Amino acid sequence: MYNNLLYDKDGYNKHGFDKDGYDRDGYDRDGYDRKGFNKDGFDCEGYDHEGFDKSGFNRFGVDREGYNRNGFDSDGYNRSGKDRQGYYKSGYNSEGLDRGGKSFDYYNEELQKIKDILKKAHGQMKSGEFGYALHDIRIGLEKGVKCIIIRWRGDSDIKEKLDDNITVCKNYTLLPRDFIEELYDAKNHCNPL
Repeated sequence: MYNNLLYDKDGYNKHGFDKDGYDRDGYDRDGYDRKGFNKDGFDCEGYDHEGFDKSGFNRFGVDREGYNRNGFDSDGYNRSGKDRQGYYKSGYNSEGLDRGGKSFDYYNEELQKIKDILKKAHGQMKSGEFGYALHDIRIGLEKGVKCIIIRWRGDSDIKEKLDDNITVCKNYTLLPRDFIEELYDAKNHCNPL
């Protein structure tokens, strides 16, 4: 790069650069050190040693706390713990209502109704009234699946048939896949035929 006769006793040329092209402070002509960072600590693409730019975001647009430029984390929640529609991870908003406009108490009441139906069906099974028991079990299934959909999606996704509502749960992964299959099996066992 440079003629060896042009360097002083410290190894720098008349422009102040050594044979590798770095000045006495360790920076090249473009202002970057041997590791590729400028005096402010940023590389040529504008990222610091930890991979964040001057505004505090990495190459993926996420800050040091895990929030994107719009203020949401990878799960879609902001620093207050709310999603874009204003719901917390629990599924409820600031007023204590979920996406279906229902409160926690609503689900407790519905759960109690389902328990009562299944208790009745259990008694019917003991009495040998299998047809009635299966009918009541199906009603419990229908109520339970509708509650799950209302809780996480609102009531606009509710369908007429149990099979369609189980499919809604499957399509939106509202329940684990194995449990979805068990719901389909239970529904088939409860069919009138």
